[in-house]
Formats: sequence, structure tokens, C-alpha cells
Amino acid sequence: MNLDLPGTPDQLLFWSSGALIWMLANYALPLHPASRVSYLILAIVRVLFPALVVLVLGGVSAWVLALLFLISGIALPAGRAWLAPRRLRAEVELTVNALALAGAALAIGTGHLSMGMAPGLDIPTGHWTAIWLVSAGAVFLLRGGAEVVRGILEKAGSIPVAVIPSTAQPIGQEFNRGRLIGYLERLLIMAIIMAGQYAALGVLVAAKGLIRSHELERLDFAEYFLIGTLASITVAFFVGLGLRALVLPLW
Repeated sequence: MNLDLPGTPDQLLFWSSGALIWMLANYALPLHPASRVSYLILAIVRVLFPALVVLVLGGVSAWVLALLFLISGIALPAGRAWLAPRRLRAEVELTVNALALAGAALAIGTGHLSMGMAPGLDIPTGHWTAIWLVSAGAVFLLRGGAEVVRGILEKAGSIPVAVIPSTAQPIGQEFNRGRLIGYLERLLIMAIIMAGQYAALGVLVAAKGLIRSHELERLDFAEYFLIGTLASITVAFFVGLGLRALVLPLW
């Protein structure tokens, strides 16, 4: 069997829809449910939801794609549980997502799969594909990007664990604020890269450093801030580049 990638507008639309479904299932739902029962329910939903939706969209012929999402949906939390404690959190997130999306493209292209239903509205297929891809990238950058950045911080040993002397508050609160800033930062960088305004990156980084310059005098915070910022920018930069390359021809 010859391997192929999606080539027709309908195939690209199906792939972009699958990418968005995958990201929503794994990153739009809460990561830390309150109880074991809710965690089990959420885990089942995350595994089954993408597989069932692609079967609805593509019909029985999309069973290979559904099986791929099913296996990937099991592999992602399993990898987090087994490899994240070994400081391989970032590698797990990037590898499983890359394999899931690449495998989906091969399954759709090789099987000549397409959506059995149109999205509706008077919008060209290429525009729908671009919208789904940008949405999938944005969803990944929020929670998935946070997992990658946290993995890099863990690998570098730069996650703050001390206490802020001036307030006697756990520095974990600082980490939570930094994570929220990171969400917004990555989305903004993705938009900047897709717009091709690369010079604006320098302004963004300079402004962020200037605002928090007085806190950089603490070595532990400086390491956390610099490594976290560079990791966040790198993830968003490459996601933005990939989306720019895919979306511009479609739009």
C-alpha cells in the first residue's frame, strides 16, 4: 500500500477537523478533576471522544483514523504517568501529538477519506480548513504548550519551590500567574508569527522583561523567568510557523 498525504480540499478539511477534535479532547477539558470517579470518566471521554467523532464525520471507512486516535489517546496520559516523573514531560507531549497528527494525515491520504458532512454556512472549504487548523493550534498552545514549558523547566531544575520572602506566600502562586501569562503570550506570539511581523517579537520580549526587571534580581526567579519565557516563545514560534505555512495557501 502506497502511503500518501491529504491532497484534496475535502481530505485537508477532514484532517484539520480531526486535529481540532484531538486537541479539544486532550487539552480543552480540565486536567485535574476533583475526584477519582470524575477523573476516570474524563479519561474515558478523552480516549473515546476523538475516535467516535471521526467515525461520525468520516463513516465506517475512517476506522483506521479512529483506531489511531484511540491508541494515541491512551498513549498520552500513559506517557505522562510513566515518563513525566523522569523529566520527559515535554518529549511526551510533543512526540505523541506529532505522531497523532502525522498518522492522521497518512490515514486520511492513504485511505482517501473525506468528511461525510459539510460544515455549513457559505464559507469556502479552504477557509474552514484554515479556521480548524488555527483553532487546533491555539488549543494546543494553551494547555499543551504549558505542559511542554513545564517539562523544560523541570528538566532544567528551574521550577521555584522556595517561599517569597516579602510576602511569605508559596512561590507556587507565582508559577500559576506565570502560567496564565504564558497562555496569553503564546497566543499572541502565534498571531504575530502568522501575520509575519517577526520584529514585534523583540518588542514583546523587551516589554515583558522590563515589567518584571526588579524581580530578576532573585536568581531562582530569574532562571524560572528566562527559561520559561524562552521555552514558551520557542513553542509558540514553531507552531506559528507551521500554521503560517499551512494556512496561507488555504486562505
